[in-house]
Amino acid sequence: MGVPYEIQPMSGIAISGGDTKTVEVIFPSRGYISKVVVQQTNGAEANFTVELFNHKDALEGTESSASDSEGDQGKIPLSCRRVGPVLNSDSLGILEYFSESRTGGAGFMFCNMDTPIANRKVGKLYVRITPGGAGEQTYALTVGGESALD
Repeated sequence: MGVPYEIQPMSGIAISGGDTKTVEVIFPSRGYISKVVVQQTNGAEANFTVELFNHKDALEGTESSASDSEGDQGKIPLSCRRVGPVLNSDSLGILEYFSESRTGGAGFMFCNMDTPIANRKVGKLYVRITPGGAGEQTYALTVGGESALD
């Protein structure tokens, strides 16, 4: 069993409808994600999607990592960096994912895949929000789960 972990809620994440924004969240380098709550706090309420990623490529919005495969195998698609399925808002302006009630079990297995720094895994999760609608919208988010014991 791991150690419970939850980020300090973040707010003020401004995104124009139809655009995408990815934020970097301090999170244990490996464990399980069992809670994702994202709420729109300003702007015309709209449906939105949330994606969780295990690599900084999500910040760039490109598939820029070289493959770890033998030989020249090309780039790693960003979809291979996704942690779990795309999460759709429950209704206008709100997404509440709790693994116990949605999918059962521990939640989404997570292991950061950024290049280690000084032989230590990076403790970051990348959260991408893509709102529908138009105009600027503002969001707040929190993520929780369990960190793995080393």
